[in-house]
Amino acid sequence: MRKRLLNFSIAMRLLVIVALPLTAITQPATLSPEELVDWIRKYHPIALQAEIRIDQANSTIRMARAGFDPVLENETAQKTWNDRMYYYYNRPELSLPTWFGTTFYAGREFIAGNEVLSTDTKGETNYIGVSVPLAKNLLMDKRRATLRTAQVLQKASVIERRIALNDLIKEGLYTYWEWVRAYEQVQVTKQTYQASEQRLQLIRDLFRKGDRPAMDTIEAWAQMQQLAGMLAEAELEWQTGQRDLSNFLWKADAVAYDLPAVVEPDARARKLNIDSIQNLKDNDWVGQLRIQNPQLQRYPLKLQELDIDKRLKFQDLLPDVRFQYNQLGRGYDFSKTLSQPFFENNFRYGLKMQLPLRLSMGRGSYQLAKQKIRETELEQTWKQWGLENKLQNRLLEFNTLLQQIQLQETATQGYFQLRELETLRFKQGESSLFLVNAREIRWLESVSKLLQLKTKRKQARVAIDHLMGSLY
Repeated sequence: MRKRLLNFSIAMRLLVIVALPLTAITQPATLSPEELVDWIRKYHPIALQAEIRIDQANSTIRMARAGFDPVLENETAQKTWNDRMYYYYNRPELSLPTWFGTTFYAGREFIAGNEVLSTDTKGETNYIGVSVPLAKNLLMDKRRATLRTAQVLQKASVIERRIALNDLIKEGLYTYWEWVRAYEQVQVTKQTYQASEQRLQLIRDLFRKGDRPAMDTIEAWAQMQQLAGMLAEAELEWQTGQRDLSNFLWKADAVAYDLPAVVEPDARARKLNIDSIQNLKDNDWVGQLRIQNPQLQRYPLKLQELDIDKRLKFQDLLPDVRFQYNQLGRGYDFSKTLSQPFFENNFRYGLKMQLPLRLSMGRGSYQLAKQKIRETELEQTWKQWGLENKLQNRLLEFNTLLQQIQLQETATQGYFQLRELETLRFKQGESSLFLVNAREIRWLESVSKLLQLKTKRKQARVAIDHLMGSLY
């Protein structure tokens, strides 16, 4: 019930955001990271393409099963020459392929005419037969290999969808947290700029009264101009971040959507606060990586696909021996045909064998299939080791950033106190406006660095979840 309410809440908030250009807005709408992820999963073209690939894989399985469909065929032929009927031939047949390479079939045959071969039986006959491979294609053939490969690819398409969405959501969240940082940078710079405007007005009033020199008005004006430039740069970065974030926002039917300027980050995400998890241990994550990472999950399926190909190529090393047997009967009554003893009367059989003497094709294709398996195994080992090292680096970065954030928060608080004390001294006539401005710029730079560190930690956690395949 709680999950349904959450999904309903997300859907309603997305509806509000989509309807922003069409409605009058009294308060700014917000966008949370959870809503962004849900939006990407539902409407992004890459997500829709991943779903289509799964449907394509299901269609491929359906096509592969056609090799085991019953087949109904009919052959009719007639020849006349100078008013003389040489022959008339009609043969409907139903064949049923099976999984083990054996094919069962049954048919009716009618032959009439003046020039019929002596080996043919005139009149109405029926037959029930079986065709069995005795060596090549007994344990594996192209039909079974095609179907099994299609089944493996269907499973692989699900993993490929996870990989595509995992990568896409990672990029989206990276962009989201940069967007949040730019928003916070605008807010703190704007507040500082507004404070500098008030300070300039105050100093001008004091200058008119003769309490401040003209130099202070120039100093305050220059500070305000510098902050105005910093604010313009922050707003440009914020607008660019909005455009970048719009790349991940789509409406139904793959219609692109521009994020309105009135949309702001969610209140919980705004301050880029540190999550409740302080540090992550390597041993708790590396072992799970081998199981959960979708890129590593793809290799067993790829090896399974190559093993099917190897087993199929092995069939080329075996002699092609096929046994065929038909039980024959007069008329069209199949029950009488089945009631007759086999290999005693009214039957026909055949045995066909073929074997290339050098087996050049078979040996070459089989060795190539084995080499592909070995190549994939080495690639799997290399990929796993690389992902484990990358995960350890991300964990180290995540844990180290916590220490850096704590130190930077302490430093930022110190710079803030210095700015406030310097402002108080300035009001008391014990300091200069130059020192107040310097303290203010230093505090603002410290806040910017703190926002960058918090953003990096958010992105580091996204990178860890991406490696674990848990973003999807």
